[in-house]
Amino acid sequence: MQLPRGTFLNIKRSTKVGDLLAELQDMKFTGICSISFGLVNGTAVFKSGKRILAQYKDILGDAAWEELQKITGAKVDASLSTLSEAQIQLSLEFNKNCLIVKGVKTENTPPHEIPAPSQHTIKKRSEE
Repeated sequence: MQLPRGTFLNIKRSTKVGDLLAELQDMKFTGICSISFGLVNGTAVFKSGKRILAQYKDILGDAAWEELQKITGAKVDASLSTLSEAQIQLSLEFNKNCLIVKGVKTENTPPHEIPAPSQHTIKKRSEE
């Protein structure tokens, strides 16, 4: 993935993947989570606690997220960096092949599938 540098937040050592992902969701984390699992690396980008981009090994997007779900009990080292809204938009623009499009049980739609308010307003007006 091509990602902006972001602002370093912290390093988590020997933490379970499932616990880490739940914590990022609960704290409504916006930024990059880089995971190191032995010789394997993975990266997930979050916006307000919702996953929007993923890469694990050489796997991208939804398939990468599914692979990360398979190691939720594994202990990993992770580096966290926050991103601004502009950096999130750049991340989405430059990594379209890494998009996560499948929703989570608690989500109606991922952030990148929500129509812009102006599109929604135009659509409603044309229906009237």
